[in-house]
Amino acid sequence: MVAAGISLMIAAGNSAGYGTIGTPGAAKDVITVGATEDSKDLAVYSSKGPTHEGQIKPNVAAIGSAVMSVEANSGNGYASYSGTSMATPMVAGMAVLLLQANPDLQPLMIRTILESTSEFKWLSHPVRPNNDYGWGFVLMDAALEELDKLQAIAQAPDADKYRVGATPASAVLRLAAFGLEGEILMSQGDLPGAIKAFRTGIEIEDKNN
Repeated sequence: MVAAGISLMIAAGNSAGYGTIGTPGAAKDVITVGATEDSKDLAVYSSKGPTHEGQIKPNVAAIGSAVMSVEANSGNGYASYSGTSMATPMVAGMAVLLLQANPDLQPLMIRTILESTSEFKWLSHPVRPNNDYGWGFVLMDAALEELDKLQAIAQAPDADKYRVGATPASAVLRLAAFGLEGEILMSQGDLPGAIKAFRTGIEIEDKNN
């Protein structure tokens, strides 16, 4: 489905321990979501990576504890629920807002924007990404601001003549993601970092030289 242009947000699971994110949350291209308390502290039940294939998961985390939601068979009642399945719809809603701002965004761009603008958090692995929070706690305002800046760059007259990093051929981010022609070449090793580098003007090189 991701290959067909559909973004998928998958709950990490509620098994608490490391290495407990299984199918479908272990899928490489989906946005796997961990859960936090309202304080942004990681919820004790939130499943952690790595996956059985060694991938770092989740991708991001969002509030999933004590979330008020509709109560089944109650008519119009509400109840408090906790779990990564409560955090996941929040991230899905953020993806919808990004798509509303730019309907041409592809799943890779949605994931990258949410990851690169998240607030760095960690529990026992002080690296980014990590198997606790992934890239961090999602921030909607920062994601929309990043999208605005990326679109401004993409619409520049000479946007397709630049590259980021020493190995630009390792990945291609097409401006078609913004409904435009051309391409920006980026390092695959840290795509969110490369996007932020391109946006801020760090290590930008003329690919024709």
